[in-house]
Amino acid sequence: MSTEVTTMYQKPQLGLSQAQAAMAAILEVTLRDPGHPVAIAIADDRGSLVAFTRMDNCPPLPLTLAVKKAYTAAV
Repeated sequence: MSTEVTTMYQKPQLGLSQAQAAMAAILEVTLRDPGHPVAIAIADDRGSLVAFTRMDNCPPLPLTLAVKKAYTAAV
């Protein structure tokens, strides 16, 4: 009888702190042009929303598109 232990594959996952760091870096660049408000969404590998933010005066369409693009990029 074998007592061999099989190690399961562990896939790295995007954590909240990593998503927040990415969000901060993106906002640092986008805030240079406050006249062009954006929405930013970050999803994990399953397409679940991890972080979302929008700049003041961002129109409704970019809000929806940011979430859908994050999902599409993930799956």
